[in-house]
Amino acid sequence: MFKQNRKMLAIALSIAFALVLFAGCGDKSASPDIGDIESAAEDLTNVSIGNEAPDQDSPEQLQEYEWPTDAFPPGFPAYPDGSVVWIEYKEEGGCEVTIVGTNTNTIEAYRATLEGAGWKPDEILEEGGSFAHVFFKDTYMLILAFGKNGDAIEIHIDDIGFDYSAIDLKDLTEWPEELPEYPDGEIDYERSSVLDGSPCVIIIKSSKESFIKYVDILKGAGWEVNESALDKDMFKAKKGGRDIIADLDEDGTTVSLLLSADKGN
Repeated sequence: MFKQNRKMLAIALSIAFALVLFAGCGDKSASPDIGDIESAAEDLTNVSIGNEAPDQDSPEQLQEYEWPTDAFPPGFPAYPDGSVVWIEYKEEGGCEVTIVGTNTNTIEAYRATLEGAGWKPDEILEEGGSFAHVFFKDTYMLILAFGKNGDAIEIHIDDIGFDYSAIDLKDLTEWPEELPEYPDGEIDYERSSVLDGSPCVIIIKSSKESFIKYVDILKGAGWEVNESALDKDMFKAKKGGRDIIADLDEDGTTVSLLLSADKGN
């Protein structure tokens, strides 16, 4: 249903980037492991209804399950409709549940129920008529994924290890002086932010050519660039105690630059 959405990963990483650089959105008193956050965010953004579960077009193959109360945080509202046909438990908190025989009206009502239970809605992702609604509560990230007809829904939840609601992101007001200037585009200040000296800069109206050109600009400014993921429109760079993750979004014109805090190295 969805390709890996690096934007969601970038949000999760930007929230925790002040703490440590991962090797696509934390708690100042307890540093989460960035690898765990990356894994959780990547799992949650690889949403694909029917990809893991039995074939929904063959009812005779479907096995019905009870709602897995033990897989969710205490007080989590059960989905009120349809049949649970797939449950996959995560090793470290969280699960994936697939439900068939529902509809968009019930999905919308369930979203309201979640908000009433304290789940904070964050993003809505859309691709090819399929949707994913992202929520946060305490240390949990939740995604509801469904197609436009709403007859099947996937509920993905993971304990990402930090309290999203306790995070105070500050607005970015100017270009970070530690970064060489980007060759073109405009800063989207509404989406850019700073956490503990770790800016996440969103640049719009750019291009793949400029994204690649920025690799040479960084090298010329003394940054050591790791280009191993450049074919996936992402690269990392480091200089002294600072680290950068640069990511070109799927639209080919939006760039995210995540700069870590100075680690004093």
